[in-house]
Amino acid sequence: MSGQEWLDLLREQQRIDREILDLERKLKANKEFREAPEVNWQGKQIIFPMPAGFDPEMDSERIEKEIQIRRQAKELIAKRRAELEEPATSQAVNAAKPIVWLGTGVELARLIMSLFEKGNIQAETKTDALRQAALHFVGKDGKAFKERVLMESERAKRAFEEGKRPKS
Repeated sequence: MSGQEWLDLLREQQRIDREILDLERKLKANKEFREAPEVNWQGKQIIFPMPAGFDPEMDSERIEKEIQIRRQAKELIAKRRAELEEPATSQAVNAAKPIVWLGTGVELARLIMSLFEKGNIQAETKTDALRQAALHFVGKDGKAFKERVLMESERAKRAFEEGKRPKS
């Protein structure tokens, strides 16, 4: 995680917070001034002093849009900060030692396919399920399984059991 980037994003988020507060004050002042009743006293119009923060150049709709834009920017910054924090936590998970599979690659592939079909592995396709699960296993020799090899060995075994000749 880049500590400097994280701090810069935090400062930017705080700056946006200050801008939002300033805009909310302007919005309140504009509404107060525009909604103030016109007062006539003995035929003379009384002009109220402009409230602090009143901005005659900006109408309420424009101020509300500016506030909305800054809130969206603040959300994006918060997401980026979360992304920067995430690798620190996910590295601990990825640092775990893989499981040593004592069976064959075909048996592992069948187990993964079975778990995928039962909905225990969330993936879009069987290949994705194999890819996700293969990351967590190594063979007896300590070598990682590759999802493509697992898929092909499982297909070949199935074809052999069905009496078909596997594709080469």
